[in-house]
Formats: sequence, structure tokens, C-alpha cells
Amino acid sequence: MIGSPTSGGDSRTAARAAVPTLPAALRAPGQTAVAVSDVLPPGEPARPPVAAAPPTRPPTDVTPAPPAAPPAAPEQPPATEPLAPEPEETPPAEAPPESAPITLPATAPPEPSPASALDAFAVPSIEATVAYSGLWDDTFSRSGRDGLFELGWVLSLCGNVSGAFGVVGEASGHYSSEETLDDAGETLAVDRDLLAVHAGLRYTHRGGRIAAYAQALAGWTRSGLELSGRREIEDAFSVQPGLGLYVGLTGSVGLAVGADYRLVLGDETNRGEVRFLVGLVVAAGER
Repeated sequence: MIGSPTSGGDSRTAARAAVPTLPAALRAPGQTAVAVSDVLPPGEPARPPVAAAPPTRPPTDVTPAPPAAPPAAPEQPPATEPLAPEPEETPPAEAPPESAPITLPATAPPEPSPASALDAFAVPSIEATVAYSGLWDDTFSRSGRDGLFELGWVLSLCGNVSGAFGVVGEASGHYSSEETLDDAGETLAVDRDLLAVHAGLRYTHRGGRIAAYAQALAGWTRSGLELSGRREIEDAFSVQPGLGLYVGLTGSVGLAVGADYRLVLGDETNRGEVRFLVGLVVAAGER
């Protein structure tokens, strides 16, 4: 602080009293009042103190001026659309070369398996059997004779009404020849023959290549005997149950084997005959 050199202590006291009115920057720590004589060079009079004018407040009734309008933006030239580059002409795409149509190799139809190949044979409409047959007669085997009819044939026809049942018609013939002695000791030829016709029902169990059957037939049997140019005939009712087996060889042909027992009810005596057969069976149609 600057004080008058003539005032002495009063100037110092006034300066200290005026410290609160000083700006804050002058009242910072380290600031203190000093004598003017410590600042001025010797012989130069002290300057009179200048009273600071109190700050003036702006009048309250003055209306603030409206804010200045922002400067107008400079006019811009009208926007022009940029010129789009012309599209380059692209050559037309080449069509892919036509490929040759894919042809699958012709395949032959699958060959039927043995089981399917015999389906028509398994349940045919008609089964015809042609067989060789031999027969043994228990009555003709007496008195030292064998009673064997080694030459014979069988024709059989079965019409199947379903997969298991059929109606059978059969014809057979058996023949034998032997020699005997008459009362004079001369040799005589004895010829025998058996002709039979039977019909009945048959039950067949079929499975793949094999078909087994059981049948019951009844009919008529004619027994013939020829001795020294003289022929005797006997007709009799007969029944003939039997069993058989078919083994398929192809779709329509099979091997037939069978055996029967025939009971002939004669006028004087009954005869029992055992018959066997081996032959072929031919199937036709499809049930």
C-alpha cells in the first residue's frame, strides 16, 4: 500500500483499514503495506492519492436488445445431379452346351428265385400225374407165388378248388405173368391184370419246392385171370387211401412219389394191395 510520507502513522492506519476494499489479487498472502518513501526515489514528492470510483450497476429498467439474427447463409448454386456413367455393354452369356440325354443301361428283369418260380406250381388249377407203379397183392402171394405186379401205370388228375383241397380222379393198371403146372405136369402160363378207377378228395400242404398230400379215394377194381386161353373177371368195390409228395423241378414240372393201400371187397374174399408210384407231375393254370 502507498501512504503519504507526511501522514506518518495515520497514513499507515488508513491503508490497513482500506485493505478489505482492495481486489482479491492484491490481498493474496505475502502482500503488505509499505511506506511510499520505500518505493519512491529520494527527493521525488509523493503523488496524491486517487480515489477509486465505485462500480456502477447497470440500470434495471433497460430492456435487453434482441439477439442479432444470424447472418444469412450464402446462396449455394442449385445442385446438379451427377452424371451416371453409362453401363458397359456386356456380351450375352453363351448358352451352356446341350448335354446329351443320360440313358440308363437297360436292366433285365430280376430272375425269380426258386421259391417265387414255383408260386404258380405251388397252387395250380390242375395237377396231372403220369407215373410208373408197382403193386403187391396179399392174396395172389399165397401158394408159393410172389403176388407182385411188377408192371403198372397210374394216370391222375387233380383239380384244386383252393390252395389246400382238390378233387382227384385216377385210373391205374397192373400186370403180372407166371408159369404153373397142370395136373399132367405140363407148364401153363398164368396172366393176371388189375384195372382200377377211383375218385375222391386230396389235401395238400405246400411249402416252396415241396408239396405233400394225403388223399382218400373210392371206386371200382376189376381183377382178370387168363389161364390156357380162358379168362375170368371179377369186379369189386375198393377204397384206396394214400400219401404222396411232389418235388418241384421247374415252375410247372415236378417229381411225384407216392404210396397207397387198396382194399378190394371181393365176392368170396377181400384182398389187400400195397401200391407205390414214381413219376412226373405237370401243373397248369394258377389258383
